[in-house]
Amino acid sequence: MAKATEGNVVAKHVSLVYDPLGVNVLAVADCSFEIEAGSFLAIVGPSGCGKTTLLNMIAGFDTPTEGEIWVDGACVASPSIRLTPGPDRVVVFQHGALFPWRTVLENVCWGPVMQGTMSRDEAVEKGKEILKIAGLEGCENEYPMNISSGMQRRVEIVRALVNEPKILLLDEPFRALDAMTKSVMHQYLLDLFDATGKTIMFITHDLDEAIFLADRVFVMTTRPGRLKQMIEVDLPRPRNLKTKVTDRFIQLRNEALDAVHEEAQKAFERGEREMAK
Repeated sequence: MAKATEGNVVAKHVSLVYDPLGVNVLAVADCSFEIEAGSFLAIVGPSGCGKTTLLNMIAGFDTPTEGEIWVDGACVASPSIRLTPGPDRVVVFQHGALFPWRTVLENVCWGPVMQGTMSRDEAVEKGKEILKIAGLEGCENEYPMNISSGMQRRVEIVRALVNEPKILLLDEPFRALDAMTKSVMHQYLLDLFDATGKTIMFITHDLDEAIFLADRVFVMTTRPGRLKQMIEVDLPRPRNLKTKVTDRFIQLRNEALDAVHEEAQKAFERGEREMAK
C-alpha cells in the first residue's frame, strides 16, 4: 500500500461552547493535534470529555467557537467558516443505519450512485472489492436482518469506504458488540486500513482497542476536554491477536490506563459534588 497523500487533519487551538437553554458549556478547550494522512488516531477519555464533539467538528456537524481546522493545508473550519458535511469525511456512528429494505450490496452502492460520483456499475465493482477485503464476499444479496450484528457493522464501514473519503471518522462503532465479535471486527478493520490507507479517527472507551488499532492515542481530560497526553503506539504492523500479549502492548496499555483513570476519577468526583448541591 502506497502512503496516502490526502487526508491530513490539523486542529489548531480548537474550542467549542454549547449554549443549551442559555447556559454556556465549554465542551472542548484549546485542543491542538494533527492526524497525518494515512494514519490511525484513537481518542480516549472519560464520558462527556468532548471526544465526539471533536469528531463532529471535523465531520462538519459543529462549528468551533475558537480555533481552526485544516484539511490538506486548507483552513476549512473556524468561527467564521462553517465546515459542512461532505463525502471527503464519512462518519460511522455507534448505532446502525443500514436500510433494512436494501441488500448488502445495494446499501454499499447507494451513496456514490445517489451523489453521482460513480455509475452503478462502478459502485458495484468497488463495493464488491471492499466487501471481499472485509470478509463479506457471498453476502452481497443478503438483507441486513439476515446477517449478524458484526457483519452489519462491517457493511457500514464498507459503505463509508466505497465513497472514497479522505478521512474515515468512527464514533465507537463496536461499542455494542460482544468481546469475541469485537475482536474479529478489529482484525477486519486493520485489514481495511492496511488495504485502503485511509486516514482514520476512532473514538472509543476501550483502551485495548485503542492501543491495538491506532498509530497514536490521544488521551483527553475531563470536561472541558483538553489534550492530556499523546501516546505514540510503536507496535509493528501488520498486527494480530498475538500483539496483545507482547510486553510493549501491555506497557502502552498501562500508560493509557494511568492517564485515563486519573481523569475518570476527577469526572466522578465532580459528578458527586454536583449531585450534592
